[in-house]
Amino acid sequence: MDETRHPHTPHPGHETTDVNIWAVGKFGIALVVVCVVSVALLWGLLKYFQSQEATSVARNAAANETHRSPIFMAPFKRATAPAG
Repeated sequence: MDETRHPHTPHPGHETTDVNIWAVGKFGIALVVVCVVSVALLWGLLKYFQSQEATSVARNAAANETHRSPIFMAPFKRATAPAG
């Protein structure tokens, strides 16, 4: 009958070997570092795309000003048939 009885622990409490606190701490720190680096890279990419867009818009505006055809600068005039 002694086999069916649960063993008695002399000091009740919690198990201290379940969790490696250093591994959990290192994972948390690594997670924060990866998140901060990701946000910084995304912010840099956004700034890069904004500068490319501004450069492209300025370049297109300058190209449109210098390469205008005289046809588009003057209003279109219709040829009218002589009356008579």
